[in-house]
Amino acid sequence: MTEVSQTFYVFNDLPNGLVAIGQFSVSSASYIPLPRIPFLTSPQLTKIGITILSAAATRTFNPNVSLILKNIEFSAGTISDIIFNEIERFRATVANMPPYNNDVYFGDNHFIIRNSSASPLVAYNGVFVESAYQMVGNELIFLRDRYLNSMDFANYRKTWVD
Repeated sequence: MTEVSQTFYVFNDLPNGLVAIGQFSVSSASYIPLPRIPFLTSPQLTKIGITILSAAATRTFNPNVSLILKNIEFSAGTISDIIFNEIERFRATVANMPPYNNDVYFGDNHFIIRNSSASPLVAYNGVFVESAYQMVGNELIFLRDRYLNSMDFANYRKTWVD
């Protein structure tokens, strides 16, 4: 089992020099040999997103992931958690994607992820989908799915009937 731990330090670059806002650490233990924990930052650096594999991950492609989202409030000098209530929808979207997938847009107000890099044989129910979320305060709210292929997506759609 490979264990990786990373500490993130956040600074504000003020005219009189760098000022520490805070720090936080994340850890992951997995049977997949990952040398680091990949992370995303939004264009204005107000959001940090980290996807970590669970200890149960034993394959290159695995839906057992957790998403850690942080909000950085430079004016207040704080780091806070962003609450993501749709983790199962997220896991279904990223199921069977490579660990270092680049099909993500992580903005200051939006988060968009697509599973188009997954193998067609193992994509979620054979469907490629793009899921869009909006950041509202300290919550990540689901907006919509967009289907990326013409395959029958009835099984996927009925999974998320409201």
